[in-house]
Amino acid sequence: YPLSKQDRTIMNQMIDYVRSSQDDSDKDGKRELVPAVGLSAVQIGHLKRMIYVRIENDYKKHNEEFALINPIVTYESENKTYLENGEACLSIRDKEYKGLVMRPMQVKIRAIDYFTDQEIEIDAKSLTAIVLMHEIDHLNGVMFYDRINKLAPFHIEKGSIKA
Repeated sequence: YPLSKQDRTIMNQMIDYVRSSQDDSDKDGKRELVPAVGLSAVQIGHLKRMIYVRIENDYKKHNEEFALINPIVTYESENKTYLENGEACLSIRDKEYKGLVMRPMQVKIRAIDYFTDQEIEIDAKSLTAIVLMHEIDHLNGVMFYDRINKLAPFHIEKGSIKA
């Protein structure tokens, strides 16, 4: 840090992709983008520690949006959460991995906020925590299917709560 012009271009591409993939205004069927809630620079071929997450949140009446540089997880709760139908990934389109990914119910992440150029700490829970951890895993070479229990893929850890 600071970001180079190329780094800014990469982040802007990530932001544009995710935002466009969530745009329902293209009703004529021409849009071929797979809907996404997050993307890491690694997924588009850049070994940079940058992620972008945008979650449409009806109950909060606003979208949660994070463009993070050098995210560091500073806290993971012992309590777990999971997506009932499992996780999916833009990087994997030709194979379906069945099973639950148990993730921390709450995480704290320190990072540089791309929009403000300030260091921030995020306190995320439930779905937001899941998506942020999924994207941070990409930066560390971990795929969601690496976290599925191979012997009992649908095992729900005691005390876990569905997101």
